[in-house]
Amino acid sequence: MHSLSKLIVTRLISISNTNYSSDDIEVFIYGVECTLNEVLTDSIIILWGIYTHTVIELLVWLTVFTLFRHQTGGLHSKSNLRCFLYTISIGILVSFFCKINFPMIFEFLLYAFSLAIVLLLAPRETSKITLSYSETKNKKIFSSLIVIITFMLSLLCPHDIKMTLNYSIFVNCILLLLDFFLKDRMHLLS
Repeated sequence: MHSLSKLIVTRLISISNTNYSSDDIEVFIYGVECTLNEVLTDSIIILWGIYTHTVIELLVWLTVFTLFRHQTGGLHSKSNLRCFLYTISIGILVSFFCKINFPMIFEFLLYAFSLAIVLLLAPRETSKITLSYSETKNKKIFSSLIVIITFMLSLLCPHDIKMTLNYSIFVNCILLLLDFFLKDRMHLLS
């Protein structure tokens, strides 16, 4: 992906006849790499949805998961390839998870657990993003609202969409927990 991004940026720069610093070029390459990663990932997930007749469920998952993850953060892959593979794997599982039946009490507990995780751990900072107190508070409030609104929407949706919403929230909260245990707790043990 990096080589392709570098090739695209190099070609675009040569067409534009503009000189850029090496730092600017690296930023361009990173941006193209992120865009290609997102487009390719989403395309494969949507193709899987067409194949499994779960396009709507996968579009719901992509929307809710992406919006929620943007607010909460969580465990991130160390490479774009891993991110690509993990995201596709999680996305493909939607088409299976949306068919499962859970008792309503289990769904309620899932959302209560998710809200507790969000209140305790969200948002997670990365080495690239440091949040101010105000930004942290806003993201925590917005993340909590996403959990609450998603729960309320899930009560009104058909079964497969309801389970997709549940999966979107729950998987992201697992990534929050993994990030917490792998970064914060492991740091304390060493």
